[in-house]
Amino acid sequence: EAVEGLNEQFGFFIQSKSKIKGTIIANGVYGSTIKSYSVSINGQQLTSNPFITDELIGSGICTVTITDTRNKSTTISKTYNCLDYFVPKIDFFDANRCDSNGNLDDEGDNVICEINASISIAAYKNPKSYKILYKKQNEDNYEEVILDNSAYMFSTKKIIANIDVDNEYEFKFIVSDYFSENEKSKEIGTGFTLVNFNETGRAIAFGK
Repeated sequence: EAVEGLNEQFGFFIQSKSKIKGTIIANGVYGSTIKSYSVSINGQQLTSNPFITDELIGSGICTVTITDTRNKSTTISKTYNCLDYFVPKIDFFDANRCDSNGNLDDEGDNVICEINASISIAAYKNPKSYKILYKKQNEDNYEEVILDNSAYMFSTKKIIANIDVDNEYEFKFIVSDYFSENEKSKEIGTGFTLVNFNETGRAIAFGK
């Protein structure tokens, strides 16, 4: 493994993340010396020794051919395996105002978040995290809701209370693993009212 930390974390090569480094040790015979090296691996043709591949596209075979100064060649092959990997996925995320039981309600002071997401297993050694962040639109800091991180396939409905009907909000769902994170967001409007006067009595809104 040529990428620092991956072998210690996973104990396997990881698709699209790992790189293989190799050193060829060979000697000529009958007074000859090694003239050239040719390495076929990962869809690449390499001639350096030592060599390092690009990020692995999948499991495969490494074939090494050495040629000496007599133009005599010999070849050896070794297989290597790497684990399939995909970046964290968010298949579905939605957030809407609701009542305390999760029933959709334009005037509700709760929000129900519905989520489907997945993380690559990678030998069950890939760390995983799912969380919801939310804030009022006119504020900078997010509140954080930690979700159950026990499974690689994630599906839940989460009700979040005390969402002020007089304010707009931004909700985010973030899924992350050892390598990266993915996020989706949803804006939540104020609670619905047909007609509303603000606290000064000098402004009026319809439908919010």
